Amino acid sequence: AGNNALIIQSGTGNFSAAEHQGHNDGQIGIYQEGEGNWAYGDQTAGVGGSISITQSGAYNSTEVWQDTQLGSQANIQQSGQTNEGIIDQSFGESNLATIIQAGDLNAIYADQYESLGSVASLYQTGTGNVHFTYQSGENHVLTASSSGTGNKVLASNWKGDKAGGQFGVSQRAEVHQVGAGNSANLTQDGAMQLARLNQNGARNTAELTQVDSNNELYFEQNGSDNLLIADQRGTDNYATGSSNGTSNSIQLEQSGSGNQSYTWQLYGDNNSASVKQADGVNVAYVTQGGSGNQAMVEQSGANMSATVQQFGTANQATVLQQ
Repeated sequence: AGNNALIIQSGTGNFSAAEHQGHNDGQIGIYQEGEGNWAYGDQTAGVGGSISITQSGAYNSTEVWQDTQLGSQANIQQSGQTNEGIIDQSFGESNLATIIQAGDLNAIYADQYESLGSVASLYQTGTGNVHFTYQSGENHVLTASSSGTGNKVLASNWKGDKAGGQFGVSQRAEVHQVGAGNSANLTQDGAMQLARLNQNGARNTAELTQVDSNNELYFEQNGSDNLLIADQRGTDNYATGSSNGTSNSIQLEQSGSGNQSYTWQLYGDNNSASVKQADGVNVAYVTQGGSGNQAMVEQSGANMSATVQQFGTANQATVLQQ
């Protein structure tokens, strides 16, 4: 009971580790400045634990493990280049993981496996950074934000490219990216999931997959040469959003019945929107404004409804129902 640890290091190649096994009120704080440092914090089988690790410099690495914890918090802050931050809060409940990285070529790994009601908040600024996230269980929240160039949010299949995701029921994901050449990949597998995507800039890409029923997708892309690919599989799903700018592309596919999609491309030229729906009783709306835009709606099954509105010049619309 009443555990406490504080470690402060400066220089190069330092190593620090603190563990509270089966702790009660343990708190761990580690602060490192320099290059090539490694920090490790571990709390298990406890309630209300807290671990905070701060590193500045390059080539630093941090690992935080809070497995089988209830109501615990883990916070990692890193500034510099080629740093790595890892948080694992598996088999727990109501835990909070926060990682903040500023710099270039940094990596985040956040894992909340077989947990309930946990939150992961990940923030990166700079160039060439990457998020890997994984959540399974119920009622999780993921917030992933990045600003800069060439950053990636990878939350689909765990490990490898496009890694991570949310698996279970009633999960929520918020992805925000500002800059150029950024990418986001998100998979939600289960019922009653909600995803919000916001990208601002140029040459950004997003791939989102939702599997099961009663899922919701909200998206917004502002800028030029952006690409959104969304796939909803199951019943009674809902997708809505906008793409504003020039030469942006939306590709939305829904398979199952009772699905709805609403797509807007109101401001800009040479944009394209493609909506495919299968299995009947689906509804699709596409609205475009500007010139040189293209809209394609393809529906298969019974009781389908498609509405396409275009304002401007030299626009094209195709609707196929079979």
